[in-house]
Amino acid sequence: MLFLSGALFPLKGLPTWLAVSTRINPLTYAVEPLRHLVFARQDMPPVAAERFSTGVTLLGYPLPTALELGITLRCSP
Repeated sequence: MLFLSGALFPLKGLPTWLAVSTRINPLTYAVEPLRHLVFARQDMPPVAAERFSTGVTLLGYPLPTALELGITLRCSP
């Protein structure tokens, strides 16, 4: 689950079959808010911030942080 969560590599540019696997993984939705929190505190140029952004999307639309946390909480034991 960790490998498919985007914690170890960016989710942009993945093959379709792997992108679908990452969207099914609930850990993906826990990693994204944490990544956003860490990079929001970094002093970096916008170009670098865009490169490191994972941007979990559903049908091309970014998911709100509250929804990502809700998915994580719903799928946790």
